[in-house]
Amino acid sequence: MPSTDSRGEETVLKLIPLKEALNLIRRAVAEYSPRVEEVEAEDAAGRVSAVDVFSAVNVPSYPVAAVDGYAVVSADLEAASVAQPVRLRELDGGLGRLSRGEAIYVNTGSRIPEGADAVVKRENVRRVGGYVEIVRRVPQGKNIMPAGEVVSSGDRILVRGRRIRPEEAAMLMEVGIGRVAVYGRCRVALIAVGDELYSGFQERGIGAINYTYVAARRIESMGAEVSVIDVSPDDSATLEGKLRDAAQKCDTIFTVGGCSVGENDIVPMVIGSMRGASILFHGLRCMPAKPSGFAMLGAKPILMLPGHIVSMTAALYLLGRPLLSTLQGLREPEDTVVFALCGEDVSARPGMGQLVFVSVERVDDGYVAHPFGWGTNSLRSIAKADGFILLDENKRVEKGQVVAVHLIR
Repeated sequence: MPSTDSRGEETVLKLIPLKEALNLIRRAVAEYSPRVEEVEAEDAAGRVSAVDVFSAVNVPSYPVAAVDGYAVVSADLEAASVAQPVRLRELDGGLGRLSRGEAIYVNTGSRIPEGADAVVKRENVRRVGGYVEIVRRVPQGKNIMPAGEVVSSGDRILVRGRRIRPEEAAMLMEVGIGRVAVYGRCRVALIAVGDELYSGFQERGIGAINYTYVAARRIESMGAEVSVIDVSPDDSATLEGKLRDAAQKCDTIFTVGGCSVGENDIVPMVIGSMRGASILFHGLRCMPAKPSGFAMLGAKPILMLPGHIVSMTAALYLLGRPLLSTLQGLREPEDTVVFALCGEDVSARPGMGQLVFVSVERVDDGYVAHPFGWGTNSLRSIAKADGFILLDENKRVEKGQVVAVHLIR
């Protein structure tokens, strides 16, 4: 049954499709500009690049040996064979010019002497006095890494709006770029709501709000930074104060609980009554994230997450991850998808979309996605989820059908 808020007005969920909800979120934060900061190249991995970065140099800057062996002139070995090995005079180490009929030992990564155009692996060479014998020909360029093989001058190393991988950070250091501009980590405030949570938090700390703890770690796995974890009782004035304080400190606010239509679900009512705030939607036509909502407090987005662990996790991935992607400056949401055979029939409810959590099993050269229910221990159940499949309204998937599984990292 619908409840009434403190003003005696009926509280109902006005459900909208997931696609419409995501469009509302994107439009609301379309003008958001993440702050930019500089970090050392060695600390750049995992951050989001705020600029395109191009190399001004070649790496390597000169040809180098790709293996341990002997630098040679490939033309000397045209007729080399086991029956007729070619004998070359072995020179002492150094970078002097190599002439026809000569060979010089080089280590992997060593500069190729001028005049040499190939390297013969050490195991394919026999030393005889001051000479080396080679029994097979090698083509020009064999076992040589040319200048610019790793990075060429003008190559783009980083793409603005993409998360920097460790290999890209290593390339920055390789070309001599010591610092790089990145977007600041999105600062998130998490506020759990409920009298029982508030009293428990005072006594036992984070252990009393373990669902909020899960949300915090999930948010951090999405690249954001949880700067504030707080709890509010079911008191309008207290919650409003905490929301305004969090808006001063953070880039976005995620509430946990208090957003359904129960008597103590005060979050939408409080936000809707705050000066400068507007609720863009409250209610999602997608199970189990149905009670979710989204609002703006001035320029600060507020995502209202349900308090139930299953609904909360669904809302985090359906709504929270796309929101955080935008606030981090990512040009495209990060989502890893694998294709799997569905392990059993599954259907969306009539008129509703459906997020179905699954465990993923590796079978032969592919995967099988096993949908599962919750039982009485939702936290234990959600802990075994490897990902989810997303069903449109009225969609049915049959056992053995190929589905896209969105992995949970």
